[in-house]
This record gives sequence, C-alpha cells and structure tokens, in this order.
Amino acid sequence: MGEFDPRIVVFKCQNCPAQTRDRMCYSGHGNPFRDFVIVDLPCLSRLDTQHILKVIEEGADAVFVIGCAEDSCMYKVGVELAGKRVAYVREILKSIGIDEERVQLIQAPSSLALKVTGIINERVEKIRDLGPVFGT
Repeated sequence: MGEFDPRIVVFKCQNCPAQTRDRMCYSGHGNPFRDFVIVDLPCLSRLDTQHILKVIEEGADAVFVIGCAEDSCMYKVGVELAGKRVAYVREILKSIGIDEERVQLIQAPSSLALKVTGIINERVEKIRDLGPVFGT
C-alpha cells in the first residue's frame, strides 16, 4: 500500500500568506500550498466554524487556517477571531472522537517564510500519521 496522501483544505488570508508563499518560491523551497485546496478569504475574520466543519464532513483529512501574525493583521482582529473559532472547532472534533490536530491555525508572517514551510511540512506529516479522518 502506498503512502497516505491527505486531502488538506487551507483557508488563508489573501494578504500575508501570499507574501510568505512568494518568499518561499523565490528562495528555492517551492510553494508549500501547491498540494492543497486553497480558499482565499479577504480576512480570516470571515472564516466561520461551519466552513471548517463542512469541509471535514465532505472528506477533508485536515484544515489549515493560515494568516498573518497577530501584530501584522491589516484588520487588527482577523487572526485573533480565527484562533477562537479554530479552538472551538477543535473542541467539537475532540468531543466526537476526531483528533483535534486535524485543524490547525498557522500564523505565517512573510519574515518567517522558511520557518512556516517547516511548520506546514510537520503538520502534513502529523496528518499522514493520523490517516484518513473517516478511516477510508
């Protein structure tokens, strides 16, 4: 049997992670978002808990919410609100027997582009270890 290739959906702020991705690409490390389904949001404050739960229900093995660092959010509250919503979804998942590690908030300031690549790769490996969300 081949290596498990998780289905990962990324909800990302269209501002900060785009700069991070560009820095990663120009540094020779490639685009860490290339294998994911990407949903761009004008700000992470627009992300609702129902969005996250729906993509898991529809078969995503993990959801990464990627945005600016708190101190560099254009709208000042985007990543803070997203963090609260991610924490809430993680509690829901845990209560129904799904590993809460499947939903992650990743702050991706462009100044730490290479570190963010490592974090994303680590999280993908964790999801591979967990296997499919519904065991199929």
